[in-house]
Amino acid sequence: MGRVHVGCRSTVSNEPCLRRELIVSVLDQHPYLAFGTPNKDPWAAQAGKACNWGGGTNDTQKSFGVVIGGEWSLATNNCGKWLNGVGSVPSYESSGQGSCKEHEEWFNWSQEYRDGLNSYCQANMDALQNWFFWTWKIGNSTELGYAPSPFWHYQLGLKEGWIPADPRTAGGYCGRALSIGGAQVSLSPRDRTRGRG
Repeated sequence: MGRVHVGCRSTVSNEPCLRRELIVSVLDQHPYLAFGTPNKDPWAAQAGKACNWGGGTNDTQKSFGVVIGGEWSLATNNCGKWLNGVGSVPSYESSGQGSCKEHEEWFNWSQEYRDGLNSYCQANMDALQNWFFWTWKIGNSTELGYAPSPFWHYQLGLKEGWIPADPRTAGGYCGRALSIGGAQVSLSPRDRTRGRG
């Protein structure tokens, strides 16, 4: 049996992307909010967006087999030291969306911000089910003196608490109503993944 690696934009639109006569052993998705429409939504809405990937993941696994989140990060914008290339300015700043400083300087984040990011992280983990985070570690910047791009830095997230020490605790997260800062996000049964809902 041969292996086929096909990258499709979304699990929801895989039907036209793949021909049924192919034997697909693993389908790899790369869901990112960072590179799409400018995004300043609160963490509850970000978590809801991630949880909505769960329905496509579930449907695709039922139709085609194993689906993995072959790469993902916690970025909801393109802030990150040279994320878009050496010497680049993130479009988040150049388009007037805001300053990347508040997203880059993780050591100044409030507990509320960290808790919201943790919620978004668990939503990603639950919805994607089988996944690989994009980057384990980003070293300290010689220019900044600290590790930049915290949304792409798994080890830093573990150390600072916005990534759970045991990712299995995220199982079923999308099956529950998410409540962050008073906002409620309810999911349809299709978008629920594992655990009690």
